[in-house]
Amino acid sequence: MVSTYSTYGELPKLLAAGLVNLNRVEVLWRPVTNHLLEVIIHPLNRLREWGIDVITTLVRSVIQYDYSTPLKENQRLQTLLISPLNELSSTSFADVQQKQVDCVLHLLHSSGDIISFGWPLFLNIIGAINNSQGKLSLNLERLDIGYLQSCTAIKDFDLDPNDAPKV
Repeated sequence: MVSTYSTYGELPKLLAAGLVNLNRVEVLWRPVTNHLLEVIIHPLNRLREWGIDVITTLVRSVIQYDYSTPLKENQRLQTLLISPLNELSSTSFADVQQKQVDCVLHLLHSSGDIISFGWPLFLNIIGAINNSQGKLSLNLERLDIGYLQSCTAIKDFDLDPNDAPKV
C-alpha cells in the first residue's frame, strides 16, 4: 500500500517528470503509471483524486505528443499508453470511474483519428462502465456520447452497428 505522507509530495513530481520526459515514454510509462494505479486505489479520497488527475493528465499529454513514428501507426505504443485507463476499470471507486470516463471522452473528441489501434481498449472501458452502471451515477448525456463513439468504432472495424448492444 502507498504511504500517504510520501505520496502527497511525489504526485506533482511524477506529473512533472512524466511531462518533461514524454520523449522517453516507453521507458518511464510503466513504472510511473503502476505507481499511480496504486495511489488510485488508496482509501483517502483526496489522494485518490490527485492520483486520477495525474494519470489522466499524463494520458492526455502522451496521446498528443509528436512521436518520431506517428502514434497513429504504432500499435504497441498506443496499447501501452491507453492500457492504464483500461486498468482503472477494475476499481470500485465512482470518482475514479467518472474521471476515467471524462478522459476517454476527451480522447475520443480530441484524438479519435490518431487512436486507430486503441479502439478495443476504449470499447472495453465503455463495456466495464456499462457493467457497473448501477454503482456509478453518470451523466446520461456522457454515456450516450460514449455509446455513439463505440458505434463509430464498430463501423471503423467494418462490423454491423445494429449488432451493438442497445443502451
